[in-house]
Formats: sequence, structure tokens, C-alpha cells
Amino acid sequence: MNELVLRFVKLGVGFVFAWVLLYAWTSCGFRKIPGGEMAPTLKAESFKWLLLDERTPERLRPGDVVLFEYPVVGVPQTTFAGRVMALPGDRVKMVSGSCYVNGEQTDASLLNAASKTDETLEEIVVPRDCVFILMDNRKVGAKFDSRAHGPIGAGAIIAKIKI
Repeated sequence: MNELVLRFVKLGVGFVFAWVLLYAWTSCGFRKIPGGEMAPTLKAESFKWLLLDERTPERLRPGDVVLFEYPVVGVPQTTFAGRVMALPGDRVKMVSGSCYVNGEQTDASLLNAASKTDETLEEIVVPRDCVFILMDNRKVGAKFDSRAHGPIGAGAIIAKIKI
């Protein structure tokens, strides 16, 4: 009887181990983050853990850093990292380089003086299934984030980056 119990315990431990490996394989990733658009938060060409399950607007929160794919004409790089500033239904505007979401400034602690720009954008409402993404290095990211392309669709988000 003891051998039978030991066999089932070993089998159970094997199934748990296989389930953990399968879960990690399908819900996490490890990838090189291209470019310096998120400097100094993320160094260019650094490797980071990706959380593949947390890429929908329902699972994201303002301040989360995501990896998204967006083709830009004339730029060979199509994958970028950016910070979620606003979710569907939020009102977003920029005044003298500062981002305001629903009337409150949101990015004061995220920017260093060297990367700030003097842009002003009219107020928009983020549509359903989209997020408003800005890059921490505003000078480098001016052509690649929501300032140039508008709110980014949820289908373009690859994963949330674990910082």
C-alpha cells in the first residue's frame, strides 16, 4: 500500500511541476527592449520580463510600462516600449509638455528635465479598447507614441513589462 501512495504522490508532484512550467511558458516572456525611448526607466537594449496575460486595457493601470508593436514609415524598428498614461474613457491633454488625465497632472515624477518637451495637445477622450501611451524620453519618442499616432489599440500591445 505504501508503494502505491508514493507512486501517486510522485505522479501528483510531476503534474504540478509540468503545470507550473506550462503556465510560465504561456504567460511570461523574456525579451530585449529596443531603443532608448524609455530612458532612464529602461536602458536601451536591456532584457526584461514580459507579462503576456496583462496586456488588455482591463488589466492595465496608468503608469504600467508596456511593449507594443506599431509600424512607422521609414523606421525599421516596429517594437517600442511606452508608459500607459490613460485608459479607455479617460480625457487626456498635454500642456507645455505635461500630461493631464481627467484634469490632473500625471507625469511630473516620471520625467527628467532633459527629456521634457514643450508640446501642447488638444484634449481627447481615449476610445474603447485603446490606451494612451507616452514614452518617458519624450524627445526620442515623439514620433512613436500616442502624440503622433493617437491612442494605441489593445491589439498592438504585446505585453506588460515587469520593471
